[in-house]
Amino acid sequence: MDYYEQPAVDLLPLIKSDPSIKVEIVDPLGTQGVIRFNFKYPPFDNKLARRAALWAVEQADYMYAIMGDPAYFKEFCGAYFMCGGPYETDIGSEPLREKDIDKAKALLAESGYDGREVLILDPTDIPVAHGRALVTAQALREIGMNVKLVAMDWATMTSRRTVREAPENGGWNIFPTWWLAADQLNPVTNISVAASGDTAWFGWPENQKIEDLRNAFARETDPAKQKAIVEELQAELYDFVPYIPTGQYYQPTAFRDNVKGVLEAPVPFFWNISVE
Repeated sequence: MDYYEQPAVDLLPLIKSDPSIKVEIVDPLGTQGVIRFNFKYPPFDNKLARRAALWAVEQADYMYAIMGDPAYFKEFCGAYFMCGGPYETDIGSEPLREKDIDKAKALLAESGYDGREVLILDPTDIPVAHGRALVTAQALREIGMNVKLVAMDWATMTSRRTVREAPENGGWNIFPTWWLAADQLNPVTNISVAASGDTAWFGWPENQKIEDLRNAFARETDPAKQKAIVEELQAELYDFVPYIPTGQYYQPTAFRDNVKGVLEAPVPFFWNISVE
């Protein structure tokens, strides 16, 4: 093997022990972790339940679980549109910054949660997704939710998340995933914030204010006014919670020292590479 795009973090010490192998971050923009809700069914059809989950989790728990080494992640990033990007803002991010179990429990009680089972799809063959599922399950149990992890492989999960039936009929409540920064950098490309109901991404949230702000951003040509729109949008996103951003991290890539021409890019480009 000459090139390993996404080595598991627990393999990195072994890989780094070989002087003929380089370990580098070739995507300088990073990746955003995502916990996605199903908006069609209880309990997360209720905004208060989603906000309870937001107050219950902590980004550092996710980052240490999936990446381990702080060299590969930010301790905190409250920006829905990525830290380090042109639309970075921390507006509204207090719940992620200030985990508060008591507040989470109060919001959950106010939502009317009735103790029903919450199904979290758990793709055990993808370490970064599996870790997110485990951390989320523990956090939700801590605030009194009845959580069931449903183990499966990634391919099965990508099929099951399309199911619009109730969780007890083959559907789901939560699934973990991730997006490259290039996908998340602004309100147009970040489809996880789209809230157009049945035509939205899996989970199918509906919020007209979010859609109006996304459209306003797309039509605006003044960068300063675009930034103001993003700030208003992010405040609404933290109130509505289309998903939980579980942190920003940087996936290392490993390749042998006879591999030349590896480019920095948000996705792998191989046309410049040669093996000597």
